[in-house]
Amino acid sequence: MFERFKAARKLKEMDERLENVERGFKKIALEWEDSYDRFRAIVQRITKRAEAVEKLTAEAQEETEPDTPLPPGLTASQREKQMQILARRSRLGRPQ
Repeated sequence: MFERFKAARKLKEMDERLENVERGFKKIALEWEDSYDRFRAIVQRITKRAEAVEKLTAEAQEETEPDTPLPPGLTASQREKQMQILARRSRLGRPQ
């Protein structure tokens, strides 16, 4: 008779332990989801910053064209000759 009460008490204790473990697991799962969301947001911010830096460097490279404007529509060899002429003129002190 007393063994039946012991078994019922042990069963109740095991149920409580199982509930505690399940609650702990749910808590850990929620913490992991929160951490993952934070990590993902940080990675997105870093990616946006990297894209902005790349964009700025690309714009800076575009702005580093020669100070002397060359007429559009010249071939590569014509541009080279034009640059040579402009260099000679600048050495002679002539206006361009």
